[in-house]
Amino acid sequence: MVNKIDELKTGINDSGLNLTQDRFFTLMIPVPAVDQQRRLVEQIHAQVQCIEEQELAIELSLKQAAAQRKNILKAAFAGQLVPQDPKDEPASALLERIRAAKMEHAGKAKPVGKRGRKA
Repeated sequence: MVNKIDELKTGINDSGLNLTQDRFFTLMIPVPAVDQQRRLVEQIHAQVQCIEEQELAIELSLKQAAAQRKNILKAAFAGQLVPQDPKDEPASALLERIRAAKMEHAGKAKPVGKRGRKA
């Protein structure tokens, strides 16, 4: 087809090539039979329908994944993902120990002095 179009062009180089409408209308374009065109349209329609169904499935999967992530985080923060050891101290007791250690450390902090510069 491209070769046939090239044959219809006039001119010497690419910038000076012309393809007039009259010449273009003489070009014979092969067209499949009507029954074959109908089959092609049906196949394309079926493919488009499959694509649309896949898009809906992907959208649903993304929503489910977001909900699952939220549920996993909620369970993790509630301590429900792994069995809890009853001998472990409660978080409130751990936080209180950390606060007390910080207060003790703050009272023993060394004064910060200026460091000498090297010339």
